[in-house]
Amino acid sequence: MPSDQLDYDDNFWKHILGPQYMKCKPENKKHLLFSLLCYLQIPLLDFLEWTFKSDITTVRTRAGRFLGYHATGLDEERRFPPAVIFRLWHGFGEGKARKHLHEMIHSCAQEIALEESDAIIKDKTLKIKTSELTQDSFERLLTPDMLLEVYRNHAPFTWKVLETISASPNLYRKRKHLEFA
Repeated sequence: MPSDQLDYDDNFWKHILGPQYMKCKPENKKHLLFSLLCYLQIPLLDFLEWTFKSDITTVRTRAGRFLGYHATGLDEERRFPPAVIFRLWHGFGEGKARKHLHEMIHSCAQEIALEESDAIIKDKTLKIKTSELTQDSFERLLTPDMLLEVYRNHAPFTWKVLETISASPNLYRKRKHLEFA
């Protein structure tokens, strides 16, 4: 069989399972699939890793569909399937899994922040030509509105992090809120 096809095709499964399994409820199909993984003693990590590394057309298509953003999806929560999985992982207990997820995204967050920093540095509106520099041009360049726009446009991730930090209900804000309540 060609290496870009599954070793076990639809005909194999029709012969093994019969057509009645196609009529099963989705929940039953999931149980069947997972019980096969358990029976064959395939670790979930190995299966998922194989899924996303596979050169088999059918597998790559499914993996690509999973990784895609589906803007027309009715359920906003499910438009980007990896986000659904991440939210499930993140909510999976308060123990070490959550800690390790945060460690995992740390390097990704750094990468995003560096990309955004480069985008800000390259912004032509922030370039200062000393030959054209006047007090008025300097003041226009550094207006709060202009700087806010540059940061919001070129560093949305960093902006959201800073906004979260600055608006978070820290001890001081909680105390002030209680004083005015």
